[in-house]
Amino acid sequence: MVSEVNKLIYNALLRHGAVAIPGVGTIFVERTAACYGSHNRVVAPCYSLNFSTAREAVSLIDIISSEASVDIEQSQDIYERWLDKVRTSHGIEICGVGTINHKSFVADEALLAALNIGGGEQINITKKRRSRRGLVLGFIISLVAVAVLGGVYLYKNMVELASNEHIKDVVEIIPDETFEEQGSEQYVVEDTTEPVTEPVIEPISDWRDNNDIRHWVVVGSYSTQENAERAISDLEKRYSDMLFTYFKLGSMYAVSPFGSADKADCEMFISEYKDSFPQVWVYTPKQYK
Repeated sequence: MVSEVNKLIYNALLRHGAVAIPGVGTIFVERTAACYGSHNRVVAPCYSLNFSTAREAVSLIDIISSEASVDIEQSQDIYERWLDKVRTSHGIEICGVGTINHKSFVADEALLAALNIGGGEQINITKKRRSRRGLVLGFIISLVAVAVLGGVYLYKNMVELASNEHIKDVVEIIPDETFEEQGSEQYVVEDTTEPVTEPVIEPISDWRDNNDIRHWVVVGSYSTQENAERAISDLEKRYSDMLFTYFKLGSMYAVSPFGSADKADCEMFISEYKDSFPQVWVYTPKQYK
């Protein structure tokens, strides 16, 4: 059981870049950008593992529930038994991932190697020498271009000046035109503007008002109510067409975007939004199973 949960953490870091261990903290992947080294060398970007007690990520309990196809209560029981076995006097030792000791984390070398395939290598950069011959040639071409453009400009001005002198010799004086005042006529303008009817916007039906809900779609679970409310606020900004809520589930707070009396409706919702919520699953209380 311990090795299976360790593999879930390993795969979650490679796929999603982060995993939250409830009551402990979050392990996440951090990218270091490429930089210049010594002797005209560039160090390629690399990835490292870090640990934080404040960062949010997909909960390990949700991952266990999704991968093992069990409900949240069974998943939490598996998590607690796993945590008891990996906790030692030196901290929490996760084989193949690393060791958590208080707020520090030491990553496993094999996982770092998997994250940095070909990363951290230095690349030589050869600087090309600038040719003075090209600069001189460019300067000469610029001088020739300026001379040609200047000659064209002077020639054009001379032609326009000669043309204007010729026009002055042949121009005739044209008498002013007389204009007759036109009688003012009154026109009746009919108002053909049709009243614009504003479209009636039907309000989004709130599935949360349904008292017959027996099944809930769960997209994440959080250790505190504040974290669940913060997650709902972020999700509503990303998915404005959905209505989210949370409910108490064991010692966790589960966040749900949909619920129904028919489990098939929940499965249809998951099929439609599985790309947006990769760890989504259906929760059904025991009394409705």
